[in-house]
Amino acid sequence: DAAQEALHPEYKKEGAVVYYPASYVLPSNVPAGTQAPFAVGSPDNMDDAKNQLGLDFEGVWWMSDNPVPEELVSFAGGKVNSTTSFPTKLMAPMERRGQWSWLTSTVGDMLRRYYSAGSPQALKNFTFVNAEAGAITTGLTDVPLIWVQDGFPFYKLSPDCDVKYGKEFCDPTQCATTSAPGTTCAELMEKYPNDMWSRPTVFDKDKWAANVIPYPLAPFEKWGKPWWADTRYTLKRIVLADGSPHPVFWNEWLEHMKGADGTPGGKMMQSFADNDWCGRIEAAGWVSTLLDTVGMGAGISC
Repeated sequence: DAAQEALHPEYKKEGAVVYYPASYVLPSNVPAGTQAPFAVGSPDNMDDAKNQLGLDFEGVWWMSDNPVPEELVSFAGGKVNSTTSFPTKLMAPMERRGQWSWLTSTVGDMLRRYYSAGSPQALKNFTFVNAEAGAITTGLTDVPLIWVQDGFPFYKLSPDCDVKYGKEFCDPTQCATTSAPGTTCAELMEKYPNDMWSRPTVFDKDKWAANVIPYPLAPFEKWGKPWWADTRYTLKRIVLADGSPHPVFWNEWLEHMKGADGTPGGKMMQSFADNDWCGRIEAAGWVSTLLDTVGMGAGISC
């Protein structure tokens, strides 16, 4: 690893964390002899939910327009509790090495340190009621001053998803593509029907209406209203199961992650480099100590 880092200083492994340019997500871009920093979901490492249920989460996925500096996710290692009928639960080990990425910004670094408290073997659960609608299990629906509505839902982008699920949850006119000028969302959905999902975060207005704690900066205007704006990002497949680039969204990703010198895909990211929980905690430094102090730490002895 040290020899490869000397040849490719843009790639750097520090303990439990690996830093790399966004273009290295494509396996063919990774220098020879260097460990690929990100996992690609494929039939070799996932249950066959694609052919049996029509749930295709192979490849690498970009959280396009996510307001938080979390960029990529991989469903590699995903298992389903039923391959014959709905509802079904997809369980993905997204805490493992190379299955989540953050920017190397201050906030991105804080998020990575925060997530170090989670077990590398933990599973993230997605419950799907059909092949185009599901939700991530979360406890934030009942957390005071958060109160998200319906958890964290997923809706496959389709021409009528707004009619089926509501425009605040799925808007087929908003796919935020910048890599195919002149191409409409409708054309992209027709050509790539399985490669875009809407991931909204909508706050429960009824629960917020009962809130009696005033908003610090607007004590009257925000009474009984969410303090946070509803958001929505589009989950886009940028790398296919065979490790090749997506025909449209890979180029959009490279443009989005352009480096300071203008190099497409040159912006740096960070991911966990291994599954050593204690190593992650050590790399989290003072954030880990703070989490332990407030009772939110890993709870293990290293």
